[in-house]
Amino acid sequence: MSAGCWALEELDLSSFDTTNVQGMGRMFTNCSNLKSVNLSSFDTSKVTNMGYMFYYCSSLEALNLNNFDTSNVTGMEYMFSNCSSLKSLDLSSFDTSNVKNMDHMFTSCSRLAVNVILRYMTYMKFLKKQMVYGQYS
Repeated sequence: MSAGCWALEELDLSSFDTTNVQGMGRMFTNCSNLKSVNLSSFDTSKVTNMGYMFYYCSSLEALNLNNFDTSNVTGMEYMFSNCSSLKSLDLSSFDTSNVKNMDHMFTSCSRLAVNVILRYMTYMKFLKKQMVYGQYS
């Protein structure tokens, strides 16, 4: 999906059937001009890897991931890293009980409110690593 996507500005994937997808890592990596993406029908219940999923989506200002089932995900490293325009992100529905890697998940998300990140990361066992090695050290 990510190869050559730098020119995409809008993407409607609401009709995609992702019922059997196990890996979404790097799905939108380097989609630097992507401003809007509709993932409202994504079934992520079988997904185990979301690492680098939105890496360098530097034009995205908001993402609605409320429908994401992350209960089987083990990798979220660099998931939103370098999303420098991202202002709004609600991760309250994320179940991260099986996540083993969240390294640099929010690195260089310079417009994302720190309290949003901290509220989410408070519950994570990787808080120290993110704060030491991430942008907010």
